[in-house]
Amino acid sequence: MALLPAEPPGEQAADHYDGEAYRRLPDGVWRFIEAPSVQFRILLGAFCAGLPPAHVRVLPRSIGALGTREGTVALCLIVLGGRGDSGGGYWLGVDNTAATFNGTAGREHRQTLGGRTSGKIDQAHLDYEVEGAGQFGSVGRGNIAAWMLTTVLGYTLPIPHWSPRVYLAFDYASGDKGPGGGVGTFNPLYPNGHSYLGYIDYIGRQNIISANGGLITTPVRDLTLSLQQYFFWRASDRDALYNKSAAVLRPGNGTTARYVGAEVDLLATYNFTRHLQSYAGYSHFFTGEFIRKTGPSRDSDFLYCAVQYTF
Repeated sequence: MALLPAEPPGEQAADHYDGEAYRRLPDGVWRFIEAPSVQFRILLGAFCAGLPPAHVRVLPRSIGALGTREGTVALCLIVLGGRGDSGGGYWLGVDNTAATFNGTAGREHRQTLGGRTSGKIDQAHLDYEVEGAGQFGSVGRGNIAAWMLTTVLGYTLPIPHWSPRVYLAFDYASGDKGPGGGVGTFNPLYPNGHSYLGYIDYIGRQNIISANGGLITTPVRDLTLSLQQYFFWRASDRDALYNKSAAVLRPGNGTTARYVGAEVDLLATYNFTRHLQSYAGYSHFFTGEFIRKTGPSRDSDFLYCAVQYTF
């Protein structure tokens, strides 16, 4: 999920929020507090941002003057360690005029409280990341009780030049217990394409369980190769399957099957210069029992390549 950044603004190449969040932080009010003697920095932030396409308004008096703007309001506290360790907490509040989750519709007042920690265990060549978030509020007359959890454990093999890193990860995002009434479906708020849960973007961070792993290596300078494998199940057999844009991909009332399928991603990235980059990849989605019982169920292939120039 990763709402909190691994580095300060401007030092991370990719945007993330999938609940999952902002590794490149949005515009807002940020303050650094540095303590060189103990080698850590504290980053405090507050921001307001629009939430298209819905019409939203900021919760009243949430952060003083910023509360007069329309959008989502948030507060973050981030501790950046001297060895690359980081951690912190965050709060996001959204007031969405129209929302529907598994048969419950109405105005959405949703609060998200979460935290994240990550770092390295140098002597063991291990790295880790843990993030969790809970959501509460209301949709129409139904109360919200939703949550998510992400854990990652990586190991960098001591092989010179190649520096291969293998990792295992587990992702969970809650689903609804049944149509109507209270809402148990996690809302990722600002889902980004490709960053998590597969490049094809069939699977979003709602009502999902994913066990995944991968390998990343640099066989020659400026060339990075990665292999990722995902397996997906519905967290609740009474809620839908949602795609990366938070839309319903398949309704959940046609079967109690949970296994959605699996995806494998291959990606090669080459940096010609600090400004010019090229990448190419291939992904394949293997459909599972839930997909086969709810509609068309052919496997999918995704092949792509691009050249990117950054000014």
